[in-house]
Amino acid sequence: MGNATFSDRFLDLVGKNMALEGKPGECGGQLAQAMKELTGSEAILLIECLEHSGLDHHRLVAAIPPQAGWIATHEDMEGLALLSHGYTRSSVLDTLNARGEEAVFLREMRARNLVVVPLCYAGRRMGALFLFGVDDSGAMDGLLASLDSAASLLAMILHNDFLCQNLEHLVDTRREELARTHEALRQNEERYRALFSEMSDPVLVAEAQSGIIVDCNKAAKAFFGRSREQLVGAHQRALHPESEVEGEFSRGFVRHIQNPQEVQEARVIAANGRIRLVNIRVSKLMLGGVACLMGIFRDITQRRAMEQTLTFLATSAERSQGRGFFGALAEFLAETLEMEFVCIDRLHGDGLHAITLAIYHLGVFEDNITYALKDTPCAEVVERAVCCFPRDVCALFPGDPVLREIKAESYVGITLRDSAGQPTGLIAVIGRRPLQDVRLAESILQLVGVRASGELERLMAKEATEASLRDKELLLREIHHRVKNNLQIVSSLLSLQAMNLENEAALQVLAESRCRVASMALIHEQLYRSHTFSNIRVEGYLKDLLPRLVSSFSGNRDIKVAISAADIDLNIDQAIPFGLLVNELATNALKHAFNGRDEGMVRVDASLRDRNLVLVFEDDGIGLPGDFDLLEAGSLGLQIVKLLAGQLNGDLGVEPGPGTRFVLNFPLQPADVAASSYAGRP
Repeated sequence: MGNATFSDRFLDLVGKNMALEGKPGECGGQLAQAMKELTGSEAILLIECLEHSGLDHHRLVAAIPPQAGWIATHEDMEGLALLSHGYTRSSVLDTLNARGEEAVFLREMRARNLVVVPLCYAGRRMGALFLFGVDDSGAMDGLLASLDSAASLLAMILHNDFLCQNLEHLVDTRREELARTHEALRQNEERYRALFSEMSDPVLVAEAQSGIIVDCNKAAKAFFGRSREQLVGAHQRALHPESEVEGEFSRGFVRHIQNPQEVQEARVIAANGRIRLVNIRVSKLMLGGVACLMGIFRDITQRRAMEQTLTFLATSAERSQGRGFFGALAEFLAETLEMEFVCIDRLHGDGLHAITLAIYHLGVFEDNITYALKDTPCAEVVERAVCCFPRDVCALFPGDPVLREIKAESYVGITLRDSAGQPTGLIAVIGRRPLQDVRLAESILQLVGVRASGELERLMAKEATEASLRDKELLLREIHHRVKNNLQIVSSLLSLQAMNLENEAALQVLAESRCRVASMALIHEQLYRSHTFSNIRVEGYLKDLLPRLVSSFSGNRDIKVAISAADIDLNIDQAIPFGLLVNELATNALKHAFNGRDEGMVRVDASLRDRNLVLVFEDDGIGLPGDFDLLEAGSLGLQIVKLLAGQLNGDLGVEPGPGTRFVLNFPLQPADVAASSYAGRP
């Protein structure tokens, strides 16, 4: 077969199949029949690779003669298709040289040779053409070249046939999808209309670019107090106060166009000219081919006011510095309720008079006064939990000069009560305009009234406590003074007793007892001088006590004292055993440490470590015996020291010298615990 003859006939074949003559799906068979005639092959198999359509297997498109198609039901068809993947150009296999799988296929087809033509289109493998038993073996090289150059056209024809086979199915599927979409849109529109009309929240639809309102629901007409004719056709900026049109609202509207999912807060003019704070949730939609924004309005005026009230109450402890809680509350109520005058009072005497705790008028605090409740709306408040006069309050109470002076129009007040339910005060908020939202004003007053009642009761209790504390301070001061005087009397009696004794041992015992009494008297003297009557400063106590002891027991020796103490306070429960313990250690050192010496040094260090007081008492004297055991010490002084250390819940130890070094470590009690313990004693 000549190349020209093959090329001419092949081009004619391509032309017919490019025109997709015949029904979709017949193209593969026509190609196979034509290629059999062109090449004189005994049999032809056309296998399509479905990878280009997303599948991972192969399909037999045509088999000529039909008897050759039996291989399509054989698993070797996949192997034959995979065989073609190893070739990039048209190739021939000889039955004599074939090995493995190739030899099996050739024997089954009873062919002398096999020509494999890989079919690729647009970089994708579309399949393979297999020619069995080609007669013109002498012109095989030319045939292979012709088949190789025609392979891409064959692949394109195969691809177009695949598309044609699936086109009708795709069209039907798309038609069904469009029908379902149309029905869904119709149902959605019906639901939208029903939902839009019956929504409880106001809804407006405006053109995205112009801002002109094109639709509204029933709730919008009621909320804005306007008819449909007044809303539709108006610009949505007409719904907002003039102060917001050119400012934040305009910027928010631009943000909505760019990001319609963002929720915007804005102030709007509602029915009766009321200014309300709203949340506007916007979504995009198309109406008649025009891009629109649908805004759902949610009135959050009361919620925001209540949130601000709760925030104020939660942070009022921080804000109340300066003018106190009642001043901060008066200022907050004036700003939140947008009223000009706020007065917070405390009932006085027989309940017919009141003392103002805070007066806030037009942004200024005025001096507190005492006034009579008669002929004022405040008298009405005391009789009821909440009292409100939304308008004409001056006409209702002509005898109240304050109402006339501030040109009052509206009034709302609440009674403050203590925990027993008795009236203790009141809050009055007065405005120069009619009160528009009575419910909001009453709700806020009821909310703050609970806290204000508690604060007023706490204030009254604090005043009563302070008065009681002043009395108790005088009593405690007198008690400490008398205890100190009594202890000094005991010390004086011991001194008188010593004057009648000549026994040195007895005199020594009396001197030591007198020092113990003096150490306790010194504590009460310092408590008497203090402001708390419950704590003493360790440093001051040591500096008062130790020089007195040195003066009493040093004799003619030069004994120096070095004191180092941190800022540590001891309550009375710990101060007395601490003072007695230091007294015993100092007495012991002054009596025994410097025998045979004319001078010496005593060092005392008090420090704070992890809420523990650490006392180090040391001297540079002769030291303790080598076999000294603190636990076995039999002297009265050291026995007292051990008992006092136990009373302080502390640890007492002796460290090696030179000299003698005692270390006491005990936990400090909180001042309030100790004070309550001492105050509770009979």
